[in-house]
Order: sequence, then structure tokens, then C-alpha cells
Amino acid sequence: MRQSRATSTVLFLLLFALLAYTSYRAYALSLTHDESVSFLWFQHIDVLSCFFEKGCWPTANNHLLNTWAWQQSVKIFGISEWAIRLPNVLAHLLYLLCTLAVLRSVTQQFWITLAGFALLNFNPYLLDFFSLARGYGLSMGLFMASIYAFFAYLSHERWPALLAAYGLAALSVLANFVMFNFLASLWATVFVISLLEKERRPVRISFHWRQQLKMNAIPFGITAILGLLLYWPLRYLQEGSEFKYGAEQFWMTFQSVVRDSLYNNNYFSKDTLWIFSILYGAFILLALAGAFWFFFRKPEESWRRSYLSVALLFGISCLVMIAQHYLLGSNYLEDRKALIFLPLSGLLFFFLLYGLAQHLSQGQMVRFAAGFSALLLSYHLGRSANLRHCMEWRYDQSTREMVEYLDKHVPPGRVPATLGVYWMFQPTTTFYHQVRGIRSFETPPFISGDALADGPDFFYVFEGQGEQLGNQYVVERKFRGGTVLLRRKDGAVKK
Repeated sequence: MRQSRATSTVLFLLLFALLAYTSYRAYALSLTHDESVSFLWFQHIDVLSCFFEKGCWPTANNHLLNTWAWQQSVKIFGISEWAIRLPNVLAHLLYLLCTLAVLRSVTQQFWITLAGFALLNFNPYLLDFFSLARGYGLSMGLFMASIYAFFAYLSHERWPALLAAYGLAALSVLANFVMFNFLASLWATVFVISLLEKERRPVRISFHWRQQLKMNAIPFGITAILGLLLYWPLRYLQEGSEFKYGAEQFWMTFQSVVRDSLYNNNYFSKDTLWIFSILYGAFILLALAGAFWFFFRKPEESWRRSYLSVALLFGISCLVMIAQHYLLGSNYLEDRKALIFLPLSGLLFFFLLYGLAQHLSQGQMVRFAAGFSALLLSYHLGRSANLRHCMEWRYDQSTREMVEYLDKHVPPGRVPATLGVYWMFQPTTTFYHQVRGIRSFETPPFISGDALADGPDFFYVFEGQGEQLGNQYVVERKFRGGTVLLRRKDGAVKK
């Protein structure tokens, strides 16, 4: 009992610390390129019309559930970084609570639970998306809620829990279309698990028509509804070649998982990525093999079915990717599109640790390994955590600061000045220009490509790009993240 209280206390303290971290970043970070694009394009659009209107889908930037959620938040709280990102902060709370529920449903052991919590929650790349107004954070929160409902079904075999698992998976698809992979994998996993007679050893495969019809009617109905709702959006995106982005080879998916999780930390210099990729691959294969080994030894225990289900979800997600690649011509998931593999990997490692602690005579060594893993993950998060930027859109960390600075330093008699920006900075510059009602300089035009043309009174670019402008500009101010504000050398603001 005392150990259980200590475990709960530590986990809830960690929960509040992580939620405080993502909440503050949602308030403090400059808006990013994709967030700004979403706001500028969809601030006045009716999300329901997006199920049929081609104009909603110039790119895949419109994450439907996220767009609708921040629209409601802005109506209530007004336009601010915090209000726009609030839905994803709430998704983080959902994710945290569901990870706690999943872990505590399996074990009360302090070090194993702590390691599981760290594996699921201490990834700095994953945490980024709970501080941003994108569909990725929402989809991960709904994903973990679906996993918890699925585990509840495996434990008690109550149909409402299975319905909840599929319903939450469907909502995650509306948050991010990439999660069709998860919905398909969940359906296939439930089917495979239902074929295994867990009460008998050795495990036998059985097929009961009535049970299968009833069980598959739920996902079939949900998928049919999603198919009708999303047929036109998916068709528009496919016509725009939006599914071509991603990794060209299967192994690159998991290399990107490792690379993103490292968060630009080089622990072994230039060999860091390959060393951690090899370690990750070895442990994943061990954890996948362990799922089958533990299950077939004692299939009646619910944690073993849960472990096997996670392994099936992981494996089938890989098969779905491969099928999409060869049948539809889409590339493999990569970077933020491969986020689903972060919690799935964490769950696999957690169950492996728990299973080894249960079955090995040297369980103390496993608990030591779990504690050491939690310590290493804590160190990595501490080294990666920051209150200035997120990794995917690091270049936008100073855009808000630049806008504020320029607004104060344009001479009153020379208003409005003209500003040119490299195309990557244009959406966020435009967002702050519009929202803050700035009159001291004009909205920068969007110019695609890397070429910069002389003309504006000021230019905001990456350091080094100023060379394209010859000797017409001098540095006005340098900013964090390797960006610089330039002004015309003669100091005159063109009329």
C-alpha cells in the first residue's frame, strides 16, 4: 500500500510537471509556419464545408478536428498563441491520464511503472506537438485513450469498451488522416486476438461466425462513415500529390523515429544516429518476440494479451505502410507522420520489462535496468527541453520577436516601411502583422523559391542569405536561431 501511494505521488508530480511544460510553451513560443498557415487560411471557414469543398484542401495542412477545436477556443478566449494551442494542451492531459491508467492497470511496481511512464512521456519530440496547434498532438491523445479502452475490452470483454476504442480511433483520424493506419491496424489486431482461444493451452485458433459478425460490424460501420465523410478530402489531397511526402524506403521510417527522438543531441558525435538506430532495432525485435513468447506461455492473463496486441498493432502498422506504398504509391511515414511508433515502442519496451521482472529469478536486476532507463530518459529530456523553440519549425522561434522589434524601430516619419522575408517566415510574419494590427510596415508578400530580390526597406532572412542582396543592406539586428533583420544601407525608407 505504501509503495502504491509513493508510485501514485511520483507519477502525478511528473504528470503536472510535463503538463506545465507544454502549457507554458503553448503560451510562450512564437507561432510556427504551419500553425500560421492554418490560422490565416481557415480562421473564417466552416469546417463542415471542408468535407465537400476543394478550396479547403490546397495542402494537407488542414487537420479537421484541430481546425474546428482552435476555432472554438479562439471564439471563447480571443486570438492568442495560448488559445490557438489550447486543444492540444488538453490532448496532452488526456494522453498523460491514459498512460497512467494503462500502466497502473498492469503493475504497481514502482521502478517498472516509472520506466513505463518515462518511455511513454519523456520523448522531447512528442512533447513538442502538445504545445502546437496541429492535429498531431490531438491524434496522440485520442490514440492513447483508444489504447486504454482497448485494453479495458481485453480485460473484461465488454462491448462498450470496444466501441469506445474504435470511436476514439476514428476521432484521431479526423485529427490527422495519417491515423487511418492506426484504425486499420486496430481492426486487424482485434480480429487476430478474437481468433485465439485464450482459455486453452496450447492456444488454438477458432472462428465463430456470429461473434465475428457482431465484432466486425462496429469497425465496418465506423470506417464506412469515415469513408463517406473523407472521400472528397482524400481525393483532393491525392490529386495535389500530398501523399508523396515521406520516406522512400521502409527502414527510413524508424531511422526518423530515432533521429527525431534524439532531438539534435549528439551523444556519440557523428555516429550517434547509427548507434541508437541499431540499439532501437535490436530492442524492438526483442520486444516483439517477447510478446509472442509470453502470450503462449499463459494466454489467460490479460496483460499478456495486451502485450501481444501492442506487438500486433506495431507489426500490422508496418504492413499497412508497405501495402500503401506498393498499392497506392505513397511513401512511408516519416518524422511527425510517424509519431504513432513512439508510444507503440514505449508500450512494447514497458511490457518487455514487466514480463522479464515477472519471470526471471533475478527480477531485481530488471528493476535496476528499469530505474536506469528512467534515469537516462530523464537526462535526455532535461538536455532537450527548452522554452524557445520546437524542433520541426525551429527557424520560426524569433519571428514574433522580429515583428515586435521592427514595429518599434521604423522611424515615425517613414511609415509604412516595406518588409521582405524569406518564404519560410512569411506566414508567421503575416499572422502577427494581422493579429496585432501593425501599421508601421506593410505585410510582406509571399515569394516562393530561394532567390531574394533587392527592393524592400527591410529584409528578414537566415544569416548568410544577405549575400544575395549584394551590398545594398546592412545588419539591423541578429536573432536566436540564425536569423537576421537587414535594412537598406542608405537608411532611407522607400515610399
